[in-house]
Amino acid sequence: MILIISNSSDVTTNEVINWLLFYNKKILRINEDDFVEYLNVSISNTLHNVKIRVKNKNYNLNEFKAIWYRRGFIKMTKTQFALNDIKLKNEIERQLSSESVNLNFHFVNSISKKSINKPNDVF
Repeated sequence: MILIISNSSDVTTNEVINWLLFYNKKILRINEDDFVEYLNVSISNTLHNVKIRVKNKNYNLNEFKAIWYRRGFIKMTKTQFALNDIKLKNEIERQLSSESVNLNFHFVNSISKKSINKPNDVF
């Protein structure tokens, strides 16, 4: 499967996708207005496994053989909490925001290894 990151108005991305489909390639296109949710992240010396949900479907980053970053950005969703304790809620949200930065860094590193872009073109 091929992951394509773009925006919904990009005509060139549409043309590339049409060719990939002609050659029976499976693709996932993430536009900048799509929400991407982390489901599971496993990191060790030998394993880098990231599971995400996009458009109500689950994916493992290991499924993608190639990644093309055309343009745009990836919008990661943030978990919302309904807690009565405002101090606890703020602390949880602060911690999750901090972890989100680390997850995004790991996500970018993971996809850049399979990117068909030149190294300086990715993010």
